[in-house]
Amino acid sequence: MLIKAKEKSNKATYSFPHPQTLKGDQNLSIQDMSLIQSQYLEFIVLKTGHLVAALSSSGINLELFSEYEQTDIFDDYGAFLISNFSHADAEDIQFNDMTVPVDFNPYLIGWKKRYIEAVKAGDRIKQHLIASYLTHYEEISQRSEMTTKEHIIVLQEKLKDNQMESLESAAQNLLERSNEFIKALESTFERYELRCRLLTAKEYKEKLYLFLNFNRR
Repeated sequence: MLIKAKEKSNKATYSFPHPQTLKGDQNLSIQDMSLIQSQYLEFIVLKTGHLVAALSSSGINLELFSEYEQTDIFDDYGAFLISNFSHADAEDIQFNDMTVPVDFNPYLIGWKKRYIEAVKAGDRIKQHLIASYLTHYEEISQRSEMTTKEHIIVLQEKLKDNQMESLESAAQNLLERSNEFIKALESTFERYELRCRLLTAKEYKEKLYLFLNFNRR
C-alpha cells in the first residue's frame, strides 16, 4: 500500500521507502525485499520513486526470412531505436524476453463450448471424448509444461516528489509515452504484422510472479 499522509497544507503525500536487503536481517519477507510499493491505475509504483509500465510485443520469426530480409529487419530495428531512444536514459527503458507458460484459456474455452453443444445434442460419446481432451490440457496448463517466449518492454517515469499531483502527472506522461512507443513500433514493423499493447497492472504482476514461482505451486 502507498503510505498516505496529510500535511498542514492538506495536500496528499505518499512515502516511498527504500527497498531493504537480506544483509543483517534474516526476518525480511518477500514484500520487504520487493521493489514494488503499490499499484496506481495500470502502472506499478516502485519503492525507488518510479512509476513503471510494461508493454507486451509479438515477435518476428526470423527463420521465415532470407538472410537479406533479416538484414532489413535489423536495420529497421536499429533505425527505430535511434529515432525514438537516442536521447533517453538507459534506465528509462528495458527490453526483456521472458519464458512464460502457454495460455491455454482460449483453447480450453473453445473445447468447453463444444462440450456444451454435445450435451445439448445428447451425444454422450462426443461428451466423453471432449471431456478427456479438457482434462488432459487442463493438467498440462496447471503444470506449466508448455512454454513460449514473450517480449516485454518496460518504461519508467521518475516521480518528482511524494505529492499526489506528481503521481498523477507521471501516470499521464507514462501513458502518453507508452502510446507513442506502441504507435512507433507497430508503424516501423507494419509489414511484419507486429503488435504491441500495454499490459494491465494485474497482468504485469502475474509476469513478475513467474520469476518467483514459475510452476505456480
